Amino acid sequence: MQGEKVQVGVYGVSTVNEETNMGGAYFAGAQVEPTMAIALDVTFATDYPSADPKKNGDVQLGKGPVLAIGAPINRKINGLFERVASENGIELQYELTPRTTGTDADRLRVTGRGVPVAVVSLPLRYMHAPREVVSLEDIELEIELLVRFILSLEGKEGLKPVEIPSN
Repeated sequence: MQGEKVQVGVYGVSTVNEETNMGGAYFAGAQVEPTMAIALDVTFATDYPSADPKKNGDVQLGKGPVLAIGAPINRKINGLFERVASENGIELQYELTPRTTGTDADRLRVTGRGVPVAVVSLPLRYMHAPREVVSLEDIELEIELLVRFILSLEGKEGLKPVEIPSN
């Protein structure tokens, strides 16, 4: 992938206050004015003895990156991620985010005129504990997914939920 041409502008932003008011995401989004935003985060793995996958979803270490699905998430961005994953043999997992994602995507999507968002997460065991565990393979797969996703963009992707034909 080294030396490949990117056809879109890409900004990487590390924000503050994600666990409180997500102010960093809001101000970054307001400054950059993106046409699409992808929040990268971690999500709860449910593959340890006391976890309840029926309650919290079935997310496992070593099974690949996790895409959020739900009301805040742009289905067309997720469709692009799914196509790229399929073309490159990258296994995906899913988590439900019916109302909010609990990530910077929640604030990014309401900046400016609104920003279509997706959330890609790493499965993480024992979140907010003194020792957290992730899979190095999942990290590598998420990096590959993101790089190939960015390389696949042409800058003219239609991300509106409904496209109204013009006469």
